[in-house]
Amino acid sequence: ITDSRYADLADFLESGDLIILNDTRVMRARVFAELPGGYKRELVVLEKHKDDLNSVMYHGKLRAGDVLTVLTTRDGEKTADTVTIREILGNGTATVSSSRPLADIVEQYGTVPLPPYLRRDADPDDIKRYQTVWAKELGSAAAPTASLNMTEELIDKLKTAFNFIKSHYGVINTFSGKLHEYIREKYGDRYKQHVFYPQRHL
Repeated sequence: ITDSRYADLADFLESGDLIILNDTRVMRARVFAELPGGYKRELVVLEKHKDDLNSVMYHGKLRAGDVLTVLTTRDGEKTADTVTIREILGNGTATVSSSRPLADIVEQYGTVPLPPYLRRDADPDDIKRYQTVWAKELGSAAAPTASLNMTEELIDKLKTAFNFIKSHYGVINTFSGKLHEYIREKYGDRYKQHVFYPQRHL
């Protein structure tokens, strides 16, 4: 065992080695909305699976049938877009429908959902910083954070081969550790196949 730094990765790899990288791109998955009466709610869109993008985690009380008006920012103006709560799944998650494709709404009004331990809202620079340098296809709600340390300068030093996978990463991993246990208890043997998508390899 040797103490070292991520920046010294090239010292441990040789020509002929293969590095596999995840080229998922983080969506602007965090969006703010408002219930009738002015009650603010926060929604985080869960990671994309196939063509579906209709599940969210939410902060604050919601019920099936609630219609939320999307806001431009946390304290911003109302937009013409709405999100309707279709089913409460439990433990802070729900399925939703929207006035237009949810992917388009979050791309226009959303921000990247920074991990809670950063204790701040995302700023415009985070949209670029919270991506790997090789990010390509939108679909993740959280970044593969270990890869954020791999800069273009470091890649240039490596004499290895590279291959890419698409592994869309979700807020389930980063934002809600208790959610795993809840889903496993509710869905039992179907847990991995139908419900829990920590990473989806394509």
